Amino acid sequence: MFEQAVAALEESPTVRFMVGDRESDLQFGRNINARTILLRTGYGASQTAKAESLADLVCDDLLAASVWIASALAETL
Repeated sequence: MFEQAVAALEESPTVRFMVGDRESDLQFGRNINARTILLRTGYGASQTAKAESLADLVCDDLLAASVWIASALAETL
């Protein structure tokens, strides 16, 4: 699915983020060399230490993740 999105954009993003609430989301993010964020909402509230170890950041909600992403993007400019 990621490859299809990149092909549609006709350009590979240089900065990638994967936000998810499951271990599989974070593993996918690692596989595409993205910075990974585990959300503690949804399934994230019950995820294991392994999921946390795959995360670059653990956030309580999407707003907190968005603030961190915006800050990280600002550093690349």
